[in-house]
Amino acid sequence: MDNVTQCYNALENATPFMIHRPKCAFGRAVGPNGGMWSSARNLLSLYRVFIHSIRHQCSTRLTTTPGSPFKHMDYLISGRIPIDQHTSYACGWCRAQLPSKLSQTSINSNLFPPDGMPVVGKEIPSQLVLLHHGNLPGAMCMVILLPATDTFITVLSNSQAICDVADLVGQLVLEEVLEVPREHRVDFVQVARDAVANNLQRDRDLAKKLADARRVSRAARHYSGYVGTYWNSLIDFGIEVTWDYQDESLYWGPAGIALEKIKLDHYENDTFTWLRPRNELSRSGRWVGGDEEQVFWKIEFIDNDGRIEQLC
Repeated sequence: MDNVTQCYNALENATPFMIHRPKCAFGRAVGPNGGMWSSARNLLSLYRVFIHSIRHQCSTRLTTTPGSPFKHMDYLISGRIPIDQHTSYACGWCRAQLPSKLSQTSINSNLFPPDGMPVVGKEIPSQLVLLHHGNLPGAMCMVILLPATDTFITVLSNSQAICDVADLVGQLVLEEVLEVPREHRVDFVQVARDAVANNLQRDRDLAKKLADARRVSRAARHYSGYVGTYWNSLIDFGIEVTWDYQDESLYWGPAGIALEKIKLDHYENDTFTWLRPRNELSRSGRWVGGDEEQVFWKIEFIDNDGRIEQLC
């Protein structure tokens, strides 16, 4: 397609590496995520109508707005799940009463200690903010709506950085728009540096946790004994485990997609790990910086009377 941005994943030294665009479409694993081909111009048109519908319906108590496809806006932006005393989650939107921590629904939320997340909007009149973060391999975005002043901010990034840059840029622009006094503004450059350092340290900590918890053990059988396709109970999604004779290693990936495979390293007994160095995951176009729990990175083959029949 013409006039469509390329996508990049950042390596450990922040160098961008071009990857394939996420194939978010019907019939693919990420199809239920939804989405559309769009642009900054289109999004500005969308949110102009969206925020007008909020203001109109909340002031009139109507559920529709003439000329707008958006309905029941009061319901959509009402808090449903409390996050803290200033923040809650509505129907797809995070709503916060300034001053507040706006990174709580972004991937940056895992990169700060509980008391280290930046607080935006200090020493200005309080107002309601609606926001939403989005991310896929090779892309990050953020939208911020200020219904009281008919203001909206959209940030689009064509890379998955080592921290959520779109989140921090959006908040930086927000403080400029709100004219927060200079002495009370967040130093987002330093915040980004801290987030990157914490993210890279998490990678090292995870590898150490896996190594420390490992019991010295050989595989229960020759690696070729694990080769096969393992289906879920509905027989609509399978994992294919293959043996590469060139490097004498096991690989696993979705059944029927030869390009999507990750090398397996033996961990213990019938358990393997698919944790790879960060740069290797980035270059392969995968999401980097996911779940830090050890179990997420392990694959256990279940032995049923000497035969491998299941994969956990």
